[in-house]
Parts: sequence; structure tokens; C-alpha cells
Amino acid sequence: MNSGVLQFSLGLATGGFLNPLNSTIGKLAGFIGGMVSLGAITEGVMSAIERGAALEHLSKRTDTSVGSLFKLEKGFEAVGIEADSVGSVLFKLRKSLGGVNEYGEDTRNVFYRMGLSIDALKKMNAPQQIQAIAAALAKLNISGASNAAGSIFGREGAAQMVQLSRSAGEFSDAMRKANQYSALWEKLAPAADHLERSMKFVRMEIDVIGTEVATQLLPMLQGCVDAISKINFTKIASGLGETILTIKEVFVEGKLGEFLSQGLLAGLEKFANVVGGILGNPSYWKGLFDVMVGEFQVAIGTMISAAEVYGATITAVFDKAAHPGTDWGVLYQQSFAAIDKGLGKFSGGNLILSGVQSMTKGVKEQAGALADAWKNSGGPEQDKFGSMVAGLHGRAMKRAGQPGEAPGEAPAGSNFATAQNHYKNESNIFEKMGFVTGGSANPMIDLSRRTASATEKTVNLLTSIRSLLGGAGGAGAVNQL
Repeated sequence: MNSGVLQFSLGLATGGFLNPLNSTIGKLAGFIGGMVSLGAITEGVMSAIERGAALEHLSKRTDTSVGSLFKLEKGFEAVGIEADSVGSVLFKLRKSLGGVNEYGEDTRNVFYRMGLSIDALKKMNAPQQIQAIAAALAKLNISGASNAAGSIFGREGAAQMVQLSRSAGEFSDAMRKANQYSALWEKLAPAADHLERSMKFVRMEIDVIGTEVATQLLPMLQGCVDAISKINFTKIASGLGETILTIKEVFVEGKLGEFLSQGLLAGLEKFANVVGGILGNPSYWKGLFDVMVGEFQVAIGTMISAAEVYGATITAVFDKAAHPGTDWGVLYQQSFAAIDKGLGKFSGGNLILSGVQSMTKGVKEQAGALADAWKNSGGPEQDKFGSMVAGLHGRAMKRAGQPGEAPGEAPAGSNFATAQNHYKNESNIFEKMGFVTGGSANPMIDLSRRTASATEKTVNLLTSIRSLLGGAGGAGAVNQL
């Protein structure tokens, strides 16, 4: 038979079987891959550490071995009871085995009527005690079992123990299966508890970084909050209403084009003067340098802090081997303190503190440069715009029925009769930038002069545009807009 025909026939015969099988195998591989992925394994390890530490804590509270607690938790889960209930149930059982329950009632007769002896129960481990009590409760009707369980375990524990007694077989079977893993948890729990306490020391050292930053920034943040708290929001609301009336006046008088063109001129002038004032202020460049130095110190300090934590951890591990009786946390603290002291001013904490202080100083210097530039950023175009707005505001208030607030109508240029000496010319500021950045031979001088010239041309162009839109172009009574 032709080999090709044979292969085709076999393909037809097996295709219906193999295709579903391949699909199933693919799904199974995906499921298994998800279970054994790096993320799943990491999550499982962290979960085991947390659970081991919790079992160790519970063991100390209930005086019960970790292995017994693990078996009880699995038994509880098997019959539909939360594993977290084990601690509460055991605590109440320990009290009742002392002869008195949580209500102060004698429990010897309760155990006796159930066919149990307190002395005999005390000789058993925790899983055996719970099994014996559950078996005794299973022989009683629901009413009797509830009363007896309530006398031993309290109201909440009674419901759980009655439920357990009705599923005693499943409870015992789950504990038997869990027994093969109990020794592993006995070994893991103390180590997990140890690691958890050690990690708290590590977190404490890392938290120092945030604490130092917060300490430096807190006064600044408090100053901002205090400034906000002093704001008169009622006055702001009133001013907002007047602003709306002033804008309305622009449309009533048909002066939108002049208003926008003069506002654009004033804005450009303000921007040019602020930028020039900032870049021409040595405090700005010094502040920038201090911030960069501070960021570098914080970065280096953070790396050194991590190295200190790592070195202290390694040193403490070797110290623990040499001095097994000493607590690991104490050894870690001693090692970290020795490393930190040896590094002195180059320790991670000191470098971070120095860096934050440098950054804070730099920000303050830059803020001062900004404040100075803003203070000296006035100019003739801004004065014209301010006078225009004042006129519009006054007439808007008069139109709204508030006479006496409108400024008097003045002839053209009267608002600028006095020399304006409260601002600096933007061209001069830009020209000075070159000297700040490196002396008279620096190419920045030429760039600054060309920038100033371009700014002046732009102002002139916008002035012409304002004239085309119907404005006075710098002539005429501004207050009559």
C-alpha cells in the first residue's frame, strides 16, 4: 500500500482522539505551569513564613505544640470551621480544665455527666482532648450537646464544637492526613518567627530614611498649611463676584479686542521679566547646585544604608553561630551600630540627612530667587493693563449701583505721569545673564542680547496688532476703555 495513503488513513483514524487529548494536555500544562511559576512559588514561600510565625505565636499563647495546632487547624477546616478559631477554642478549654469556666461555674460535673474526667483529659495532647470531647458530645441530643459545649467553650465555641461533633469522622481523618506534615511545621515555625522579628529590625532601619525626610520637610509643610488657614475666603468670594462684573463690562463696552491685546502684551512682559530675573539671580543657580548635591547625597546614602543593613545581617548570622545563646535581634542591632559608627559622617543615615538639608536649602534659595524676580517683574505694559482693568472695574461697580468706587475719568497718559522705578527693564536683565554664567567673553552675552531684542520686537508687533483691533496703540485715555 502506498505509504502516503497509509499515513492519511491513520491521521483520519486518530485525529478525533488525539485533538481533544492535545487540548487537555495543553490546559493541564498551563495549570501546572501556573502552580510552579516563580511568582506562585514566591507567594507560597511568603505565605508559609507568615503562617509559621503565626503558629509559633499561637503555640506560646496556648502552650500547645505547633504540630498539634497545625493538625487541629486542618481538622477544623475539614468540617467547615475557620482555622483561626483553634486559638479561641483551646484558650477556653484550658480555662475549663482548671475546674471553672469563663462564667465562674464549676466544670467538673459537666465533664463527669459527659463521661469524661478532667484529670484524664489533662494527660492528653490538644488534638486528643478535642476528639474525646467531640465524641462525648456526639452521644448527646442537640439540646444536651449545646448546653454541655456552652459550659466548656462558651456561646461561640459551643456552636463550633457541636458542629465538629456531628462530623467527628471527617475531623479525625483530616488530622490523620495532616500528621505527616506536622513535623515540618514544627521545624519551620520557630525559624519563621525569628525571620519575622529580624525583618522588623530591617524595616525600622529603612524607615529612618522617611523619618529624616519628614523631619526636614515638616516645618515647610506646616508653613504652607498655616498660610492657607489665614486666607480670607469670604474676601476671595467677593472679589470673584467683582471680577465677573468687570469681565461683563468688557463686553458691554465692546472692548474685548483691546482688552485681550493689552493683556497679552502685559503677560509677555511679565513672563520675560520673571524669567530674566530668575536666570539673572545668582541665588537661583546656587540653589540648583545645592539641590543636585543633595539628591546625589541621598542616593549614595540610600545605597550605603542598604549595604549597612546587609552587612549587619551577615555579621549577625556569624555571631549567632558563635554565640547561639544570644538573641539574633540583639546581635543585629550591635552589628549595625558598629558599622554605622565606623562610617561616621559617611554613614547612610548621615549622608541622607545632609542631602535632605542641602536639598531644602537649595529649594529655599530658588524660591527666594523666584520671589525677587516676581517682585521686580513690573513694566509699562502691565501698568497700562492694570489701569485698564481698574477703569473697567470702577465703571462696572458704578453700573451695578455702587457709586463712588469708579476712578475719575483722566486724560490719556495721566496714569503714567510718574516715573515707573519699581520694575527693571527686561533687556538689561537678559544682558546681565551672560556675566552670571561666565563673564563678558561668554557666548551667553550675545544670546541674551539677541533674546532681549527679539522680546522687544514681539512687544512692538503685539502693540501694532492691538491698534489694528481698534485700540489706541498706547495713545488715548486708557480709563475710557
